[in-house]
Amino acid sequence: MNWYKIATARKVTQEIEDQIVEQYTSGISTSLDTIARQFGIARGTVAAALKRRGIPLRDVLGYMSQNKVVELYRSGKNFIEISKTLHIAPMSIYITLKNKNLLRNNLPGDKAIALNRIPIKIENQVINLYLSGKSARQVAQATGINATSVTNILKRRNIPQREFFISEETANRVVEAYQSGKTLYAIYKELGIDPGTTQRILKNKNIPLRPSKPTTKYTPQLVDMMAKDYLSWMSSRDISKKYNVSERTILRWLKKKGIPIRDLSESITNAFKQKPEIIENLRKRRKEQWQDPNYRNHILQLKRDPKARENMSI
Repeated sequence: MNWYKIATARKVTQEIEDQIVEQYTSGISTSLDTIARQFGIARGTVAAALKRRGIPLRDVLGYMSQNKVVELYRSGKNFIEISKTLHIAPMSIYITLKNKNLLRNNLPGDKAIALNRIPIKIENQVINLYLSGKSARQVAQATGINATSVTNILKRRNIPQREFFISEETANRVVEAYQSGKTLYAIYKELGIDPGTTQRILKNKNIPLRPSKPTTKYTPQLVDMMAKDYLSWMSSRDISKKYNVSERTILRWLKKKGIPIRDLSESITNAFKQKPEIIENLRKRRKEQWQDPNYRNHILQLKRDPKARENMSI
């Protein structure tokens, strides 16, 4: 089977469905995930099969765990604190409390916190830092979360966001970098200003944007030339550079034309055939490594000790 092909889902027959129902109803220790792994199907497929048979799904947590969750929740703890205490996922805690109609309204520990898994203490810290004048990116670095999460917290708490301010000195540096030939992404890597902001700066400075690279349009003649090169054992990467088309697009066009796509092993074998100097360089490198006593002793130890080989493979 080629590496690029996608495996098809396994069809659940009547016999497999009977076995799923039998195993699930046999005891509480058999979970949906366990059954899914056994039959090589998705967890949702197992749940759908049980639903068709009218089998009610068990609660996410066991009876004892549910009681502990309820006890801690009623004591005032939020989802994150309960999760750390009982080692249970916040979403499982949310589902358990929702089924028991015990969720508090407008208090720490709602669904948003369960999904984002950000403690209320961190949220308060985010708001305090942002109101003190720090930017969303600076707040993210200080709290250890990403800038998008900071923005979502501010929106959820109804905190008005400041307009992004760029100093005149920074704007001039952006213009200078762009006019020197650097791309928007290169400016982002150098100055930390995202491409959208860079475009707004250039627009305000009346700097025309460079046209993007022209894309190669599909034509039957072009695909015929690509197919000829591909069948002559030219790699998709080399074809991509030759015709200015992405590798994914080339493979899609060749597939539509009915050209069999080489798998990874065939491509590697062909590369070694076309460039024998690669094998020669590998042999020279192996000889140089073997002359090193530390490397030689390490290899000999791996051969003698099976446990060391297992650890190396992991």
